[in-house]
Amino acid sequence: MSKHLRWILPSIISLIILIMIAVWVINQGKQAYVRLPLLYPLPDFQLELALDEAFTREDLLGHITVVDFIFTHCQGPCPTMTVKMQSIYREFHGDNDLLLLSISVDPEHDTFVVLDEYATFLGIEDDRWLFLRGELPIVSNLCKNGFKLAAGNLPMGHTVKFTLIDRDGYIRGYFDGTDEVSIGNLKQHLRLLLKQDH
Repeated sequence: MSKHLRWILPSIISLIILIMIAVWVINQGKQAYVRLPLLYPLPDFQLELALDEAFTREDLLGHITVVDFIFTHCQGPCPTMTVKMQSIYREFHGDNDLLLLSISVDPEHDTFVVLDEYATFLGIEDDRWLFLRGELPIVSNLCKNGFKLAAGNLPMGHTVKFTLIDRDGYIRGYFDGTDEVSIGNLKQHLRLLLKQDH
């Protein structure tokens, strides 16, 4: 074996080993995303999608769902949260397995007309992003006992968390709806869950 070959062969072997390690690390990272914890089963609930049209837990089964709690005239975190949700809506355009739900924490103000106008203002053109409402005690109870999130002094004291729910109705994670890095993580989880078989 020539001197040159004796020098280059270990470098090639080292490169191959590094590539194999990199592939293994990437695969482990992907599997970690897929193995999100099963936190809580979402309980049965009933909210209003439109006049005389209910929305229940059954309606989200079969979808990968992201839920937030907002109100349309919020001057605090809601506009930022809505922009983040809008970015998910646009980035996953055409993926009908994804469902986005925004639940109003101020049903007195957020009538069906107000919510419809808000959806139009945001450029929502299909049923992948829905706005729901219900009586305040029902929404508060669902937030606290169903989603396990803070719901004190609504509407002002609402949570800023986005909740990720799988196709079987299990909560898989919470993400800060005002934080770019957290929303980036949510999008990674979404991509991998959406790729999984039904």
